[in-house]
Amino acid sequence: RSGKCYSLEALFHCLVAIAKDLGASFVTYFPLSVQAITCCLEGTMELEANHVESAFRCLATLCTLLWRSGKVTMLHILECTRHIRNHPKQHVRKLAAQAVAPAVRSSTSEIILASVRNLIMEHSIPCELSQQVHRIEATTFMLHYIAVGHASALHSKSDSVLRAVFDPDFVPEVRGTVRLVIVQNLLVSLDASLPKSVFKELWNSFLHVISSCAAQVGNKNISEVMYLSEIAISICSTRFELCTDGCNKLSGCTLQRQHRA
Repeated sequence: RSGKCYSLEALFHCLVAIAKDLGASFVTYFPLSVQAITCCLEGTMELEANHVESAFRCLATLCTLLWRSGKVTMLHILECTRHIRNHPKQHVRKLAAQAVAPAVRSSTSEIILASVRNLIMEHSIPCELSQQVHRIEATTFMLHYIAVGHASALHSKSDSVLRAVFDPDFVPEVRGTVRLVIVQNLLVSLDASLPKSVFKELWNSFLHVISSCAAQVGNKNISEVMYLSEIAISICSTRFELCTDGCNKLSGCTLQRQHRA
């Protein structure tokens, strides 16, 4: 805050060294460490690119070390990083997501779904409109980097993430415009960064949700149907390839249900 940042890289290296030495015991100091990193980013002086990079490399390492210790829950990591993930500055929100998401991505499918639930549930907390915009973008960044692995490809566990965000029954506490905007922003983000051939997998995930909803169509209200329709329109407006095999399979299932009826 004094405007001097010559020792910042040393500070971040020191935090990582202490975390490695203490192991799981470092969890006591994790919230304060995240606050310290955030404080450095909010100082009166604009940091150079190498200092910003060091800050988020430090955050990523701390999250990974604590998660691998087996003594810290992913929800605790998400809670401790909530402020920096929803930071007013866009580049901070994006870099924070890039730092935290790998730890989430490396966990089991059950923990990934619990993390996605937690991220969406953050929108159930009332806030001002400007903060809501930041939250939506922060959630989009997190979902993007959880679903996308290395080399610009969907992660092997992305199917469960996509099914969850498409499913209107997943986190029913957060519905309506906010939920739809999160999904639409995620589709735009994926469209901008992944080759179109990858998204046969996306169609498969969406069609699975549609198929599940069709099996219980009598229990669905109009808002849920409209939500799925809007997602379908959003996917069709991207450059992603249509999964014709999945569509044919879905059509066959629908005809079979109609025949039985």
